Amino acid sequence: MKAAGGSKNTRAVAGQMANKGIAFRSRQGRGHDLGVKSKPRACGCHSPDREASIPFVDLEMRRHIQGKLALAGLSDMGDAAEYFLGLGVKACVFTLGEDGAYYHDSSGTVFTLPAFDVDVKCTCGCGDAFNAGFAVGLVRGFDAETTVRFAQATAALNATGLGSQAGVVSFDHTMNFATTARTRRS
Repeated sequence: MKAAGGSKNTRAVAGQMANKGIAFRSRQGRGHDLGVKSKPRACGCHSPDREASIPFVDLEMRRHIQGKLALAGLSDMGDAAEYFLGLGVKACVFTLGEDGAYYHDSSGTVFTLPAFDVDVKCTCGCGDAFNAGFAVGLVRGFDAETTVRFAQATAALNATGLGSQAGVVSFDHTMNFATTARTRRS
């Protein structure tokens, strides 16, 4: 496995994920693949047909935009997750902006978590912050729900400051926020 671009800290986490055998791909923002890829040349990641890489990916992360995922017109998250799972992906995470995040894996675990109720200042980098928080959860061995919640907390804290990562202070601060902050549905 090969770690793809990013900062020194991102590469370090990606390297830890690779050591655990996790292939990670994200389609946040402009659709760049982030993190760790398995067999990057063989899987088609560098070809015009990026979907060819799906069978080589353990975790598919996508942003849910205006009621549908940017994939074959699927609007139901369960249907979209089943599509990816049918191609061999082990788990799907779909970010829903102010509506939270959806998780669905091959073992049948399915849940939606509400977003945190924060005073949003800037959303620059929130997708990347979510991905980073998710990667930290994987590396630390969190269960799926704690991993998604930590990723959401990282993104929410990012949104409270001006500029990317301005609101993210430390792991402990983010974990405390994840376990104590109010969500939009509470």
